Amino acid sequence: MATSRTPHQEPGYFLTTTVHLRHPEFDSATSTHGVRTPWVEGTADKGRITFTTQGVQVHDDSHTPGTVSAAKAEVDGVSTTWVRGRADGAGWI
Repeated sequence: MATSRTPHQEPGYFLTTTVHLRHPEFDSATSTHGVRTPWVEGTADKGRITFTTQGVQVHDDSHTPGTVSAAKAEVDGVSTTWVRGRADGAGWI
């Protein structure tokens, strides 16, 4: 709260500011209107999710295509050059 330097008792003023951070790091965040960013990077592991016009790209800490892990995936279509089973001996299609 800012106040006047004069001896007269004048009402104080609240000052506000907007801070833009280059590399903010949050333990958690809650937003009522969403968060807008071109990409998100992990703090401990530096993998990155980049938002594109087609969806997202997932990269590992070397900035090469990364791995997406999920218990279940529901998709409308799949376009791929290869498919393999999870186990080492499961084979490739």
